[in-house]
Amino acid sequence: MASAVPFGINAELSLSGDLISGERAYQLGIVNALVAREAVLDEALARARALAERPPNAVRLTKQRMRELTQAQFEDILVAAKRYQRLAYASGEPQRTMPRLMETLQKGKKAS
Repeated sequence: MASAVPFGINAELSLSGDLISGERAYQLGIVNALVAREAVLDEALARARALAERPPNAVRLTKQRMRELTQAQFEDILVAAKRYQRLAYASGEPQRTMPRLMETLQKGKKAS
């Protein structure tokens, strides 16, 4: 199964550390739909009801196959994430830069 985000875009986002909007995530195929904040719960419930109406065995088998296609890659990602988190935190860099990131995010919330 192909990655949801092309390698070049993934590299750009990973290296820049930039946050992206919901619109950009939608354009990249990272999210399937954009919903107004006030409609999120209603939309989620409608989608859940629609899924619940599907034949249960077909849904179960589809989910099983999807896990089979992605599980090995997921496990590899977890191993790599642990390794790189250890290396990053051993350097002390995340501990030094996190306060600045949190401050930036808080300023963004106040502006919106």
